[in-house]
Amino acid sequence: MAKKSDNATKGAARAPHRSLFYAMGYTEEELDRPLVGVCCAKNEIIPGHIELDRIAAAVKTGISMAGGTPIEFPAIGVCDGIAMGHEGMKYSLVTRELIADSIECVAKAHQFDALVLIPNCDKIDLQIPHIIADFIDAFHIGGIFLIAMRVITWHIPVAIIATVALIAACVSWFGGVPNEAISTGSFVAYELLTGGLMLGAFFMATDYVTSPMTAWGKIIFGVGIGVIMMVIRLLGNYPEGMSFAILIMNACVPLLNKFRPQRFGEKRK
Repeated sequence: MAKKSDNATKGAARAPHRSLFYAMGYTEEELDRPLVGVCCAKNEIIPGHIELDRIAAAVKTGISMAGGTPIEFPAIGVCDGIAMGHEGMKYSLVTRELIADSIECVAKAHQFDALVLIPNCDKIDLQIPHIIADFIDAFHIGGIFLIAMRVITWHIPVAIIATVALIAACVSWFGGVPNEAISTGSFVAYELLTGGLMLGAFFMATDYVTSPMTAWGKIIFGVGIGVIMMVIRLLGNYPEGMSFAILIMNACVPLLNKFRPQRFGEKRK
């Protein structure tokens, strides 16, 4: 079966490409294997990232043992604690998009067959899914698995996805899509499957500490995220609003926990 990396390593026309790999020490045998990008957020300014190079070394060993060729590359990061209270605060939130864009550039430009992402701080979220559209199914399968294993509940992901789908459909029905040739189904699919929606719905918004505890609170939380994200996408000048939407709704969690509160261990009648 042809690999994506064959686009950069196979055939006479790719001889110049292979020469650059050989110059870095890669062998012909290594180029015949799947090329696996290993994005490591190791740096010397964020405490939780100071030892990530050791994890990356173990990951690369495992990839080689499994028959792949690991290729490591870095990601930037900002320490919120150090950036707090001065001009640096303005540079914290935007790093999520910068990180995602930079990983996409490296992975697409070099035609990696797979990716392993090694972050630590939740701010350095390497896995924002507009990184690589080809790997979007991993987020769907992973999210469904978490629900099936009862690691998370369905309330927040379903509320977010349903809200975005409903708003996108209404926008399309009422002529809010710039290109009239785009069907309602295509526009809804585009809004659901691009940007950070799937990762945010299944993996970020369901964080135990920053999400509501009650079922109705979770549903309202998810609806709020979906509405805010679509407002940012459709009316703002920012291409992706998932992170902002989650952060805004995080501030509402104490109020949402008061909505139909339930004591620990108490069963509803």
